[in-house]
Amino acid sequence: MNHLHIALAASFAIASLSGVAQAAPTLPAHHRDYATAPIDGSRQCKVGITTDADGMHAKGLVYVTDGKTITWSTTLKLPEFTEQARATHCVQSGKSLYVLVQGDTNTAPSLSQTLMNVAQLDAATGKVQAMEYVDLADVKGAFSASVDTDASHFRVTTPETIEVTGKYVLTDAPDASHDFTVTVTIPLAK
Repeated sequence: MNHLHIALAASFAIASLSGVAQAAPTLPAHHRDYATAPIDGSRQCKVGITTDADGMHAKGLVYVTDGKTITWSTTLKLPEFTEQARATHCVQSGKSLYVLVQGDTNTAPSLSQTLMNVAQLDAATGKVQAMEYVDLADVKGAFSASVDTDASHFRVTTPETIEVTGKYVLTDAPDASHDFTVTVTIPLAK
């Protein structure tokens, strides 16, 4: 056998091994779905959380399915200043998925603020492309924000914007909630 045949045989062996080595995407053992949104090609974007066996160390989980098979799944890194987080909403614009991540600054609810971020993922692969803090610029002082589960609270309003609506409370006046509407420019800055 000459060197060309050996090189070709080796490359075919590597190619076939790499095809066998790729397992179908699976979900973490401890996860919970929060919402499902239809996306292109009759697929679904599912968002929620993944935790350790004790239910601690929550991180946002995003995965895409065709209804039967999982195409990909991604566990999101914790947004800055948060100790735990959950992915609560998903929308598609172009070739990207945009996911609302609601993160808590402390695992003790009485000491925590909830902050929001939007993550941009490649719709085909699940690769995180960017994450941006949702700034409630008009709110002065420390606050905790939340967005209800209804999909209308996180929606694409133009090809360049997502609207986020919800409520916030000031930490020094927790009994009074206030409405907010924020527009996030997409695609997110990298």
